[in-house]
Amino acid sequence: MKFNFKYIYIAIAVVVIVLLTYVILSRSDSAAEKDLTESNTPNDDVHSGMKSPHGLPGKENVSQTFIRLVDSLKAYTEKNPRDTSALAELAELYAESHNMSESVIYFEKILKIDPKRKDVMFALAELSYRMQDIPKAEKYINSILKLDPKDELALYNLGIIYVTQGEKAKAQKVWEKLAASSPNSEYGKLAKEALKNLQ
Repeated sequence: MKFNFKYIYIAIAVVVIVLLTYVILSRSDSAAEKDLTESNTPNDDVHSGMKSPHGLPGKENVSQTFIRLVDSLKAYTEKNPRDTSALAELAELYAESHNMSESVIYFEKILKIDPKRKDVMFALAELSYRMQDIPKAEKYINSILKLDPKDELALYNLGIIYVTQGEKAKAQKVWEKLAASSPNSEYGKLAKEALKNLQ
């Protein structure tokens, strides 16, 4: 499914950051690390949680910070189950940590509260697609199109879903309609390109 390019760039950035973090945390002590000891770390409230056994921020305290944040949000959402902002933040944290099934649970809770949230439907469609549950991704895209039949991103993504399902004729029909109705828009142009590649 074609997603907004900013999500692709965000995903690439997250992968790069994770890889860099892994490389930094897994390498052995070097001369540069020995120069960055705890004695060089300021002793204040901002830096107090950053000390690890080797004097540098490490995966131990980073993961603990993440776990505390998730636990705090979970506790908050249990007490305030209708706070869609907190539910969305928790869902996004799970998605960023590649725990897509947990992310889906919290996004679906938002839809039960506000069934017309297109942003949540897009998130659920993307998660479903990434989890290779294509029928569910199609369901969410179709829900968006029921609310807004001219939503260009939803139309474009519906074409991607059809291609994924091997239904090229349906994809062609959707993309031709999108390209004709919005020839100068971002998704209209993407639809034209997709039609060329469909051949």
